[in-house]
Amino acid sequence: MNSFEKILYHFLLVFMFLIFLHAILYASIAYSEPFEGALQLQTEVELALGTKVIVTGAQRSSKRQAELIQKKIDAGVNLYSLYKNHKIVDSIMKDRYNYPIEVIIEYHMSKGEYLSAHLCGKAIDLRSRHMSPLEVDAALAKLNSIDGLQAIYEARPPHIHVERTEGCK
Repeated sequence: MNSFEKILYHFLLVFMFLIFLHAILYASIAYSEPFEGALQLQTEVELALGTKVIVTGAQRSSKRQAELIQKKIDAGVNLYSLYKNHKIVDSIMKDRYNYPIEVIIEYHMSKGEYLSAHLCGKAIDLRSRHMSPLEVDAALAKLNSIDGLQAIYEARPPHIHVERTEGCK
């Protein structure tokens, strides 16, 4: 390796390290609180159920939430049965032909209104495909008996949604 190649090699190593460091720092700043909240919720659920759980969803962006909403609409899922904030569901159903769903969600978030507790890291989804209907019912009963938690079963795709009842603040 000649001296120019050595300099270029070291420059690229430093550059890649700086990119890596930036990604780590940015991720910890942008997601530390919601991620920590989801981990705490997972721990609480595992203690309540007495077993490890597989989390398939936690904190998510408005873009990801919009993608999932669109999949549910395409599958014919009744959004009113899944989401408590019918005002936002009304807005999505009425305005989705004029504005991207992500923009509608972000508009409501800017006003302090959240469609899903996933948007602020106060909800997790648990894999349930390995569970019998009796096991799902038992898990739901156990989780719903805990003050401050609410759990529901969602069939498409099959999972248990658990959220903090205080919602996003």
